[in-house]
Amino acid sequence: MNCKLVYSESYSDICAVHDALYTYNLTRTGGERQAVCAKRCEHPGAWLVYDSEECLCGGVVWHYDTEQQDFFIDYLYVDGKLRGSGAGGQLLAAVEQTARERGIKTVRVTTNTFQAPEFYRKMGYEEVAVTPAPQPLVPENMHYTFVKKLISEDEH
Repeated sequence: MNCKLVYSESYSDICAVHDALYTYNLTRTGGERQAVCAKRCEHPGAWLVYDSEECLCGGVVWHYDTEQQDFFIDYLYVDGKLRGSGAGGQLLAAVEQTARERGIKTVRVTTNTFQAPEFYRKMGYEEVAVTPAPQPLVPENMHYTFVKKLISEDEH
């Protein structure tokens, strides 16, 4: 599938990724839909994936955490038609490159058993915390925190 990546800081684009991920999560957890919206953070950013028909089919949203001096990935979603195509890896690579360009050396992300812990491991992220987080359809669910230390191009 022919896709393109587009950078955005628009709250409506951030909401589109949040809403797609939220809907996906509900199908996996059996949770009840509630009125939730994407959080507003200082220093946000997003890379969006559009297909050849200009339909949004994935994205990654992050914010720069000034306290910890790192990027925190808030939402990463890839539509089912793109899973396994490398689109998730491209999104993660785009975030990491953006972080490097801004002098950030660490990217953090959280995920759940029913989402993508193996994906983050495959992409070089180190598991730093795991806690039980039972869900109606996933009583054995665990909530993971991953960190990746970035190496700048100068450090190669």
